[in-house]
Amino acid sequence: MQSPAPISVIIPVYNGEKYLLECLNSVFQQTTPPAEVIVVNDGSTDTTLQKLEAYPGISLIISTENRGPSATLNEGISHATQPWIAFLDADDCWISQKLEWQYQYLRQDTAIKILFGRMLQFHSPELSAEEKAKIYCPNVPEMGWVKPTMLVHHSVFAEVGYFNETLRHGDFIDWFERVKEAGVKFDMIDEVVLRRRLHLNSLTRQLSFQKDYARLLKERLDRKRNLK
Repeated sequence: MQSPAPISVIIPVYNGEKYLLECLNSVFQQTTPPAEVIVVNDGSTDTTLQKLEAYPGISLIISTENRGPSATLNEGISHATQPWIAFLDADDCWISQKLEWQYQYLRQDTAIKILFGRMLQFHSPELSAEEKAKIYCPNVPEMGWVKPTMLVHHSVFAEVGYFNETLRHGDFIDWFERVKEAGVKFDMIDEVVLRRRLHLNSLTRQLSFQKDYARLLKERLDRKRNLK
């Protein structure tokens, strides 16, 4: 295993007892380990906190009242001490070389401040055949324009701001629009770095995302009208 890289990993979790250990294992089994791992417990009511407290190696566990995913991420960012930040949802898993591949790439091109990778989605094993049929799952790797594939320099948040806490699942689209407007340089590597789990909560998440997206689209159109 290589020496730790100057990376803060932030894991937001709410009632994640079912998949949390698999998620944590994928972080602590990285071929290039991060310098710190911060887990923000968003008011979980299951055994999430007990599992976190029993897991060795976590740098910081923060427990808050339930405020939603964006506020949870922002809480983690505010405590991060490393120049690079990575995010992982508590129900997903990284490929073991994720941080190694991305950190080495960024060291070769220091102008890039955000680096993404590809993702492979999968149906969670506990789903029945009927449940799997309700959740579309591509069987090929996709371009991962999502937070869990990303490695981002801490300075980007100072430049474009944090995630919008009024959005539950459209926060990344809003933030990434600000990134592009600010001219921050980003790229994507061809390797799959994320295994993204699809489960029953995915359907609820998709509906919430659609509501957020409709709101963001309206706000974007309003901004364009005001510029005319």
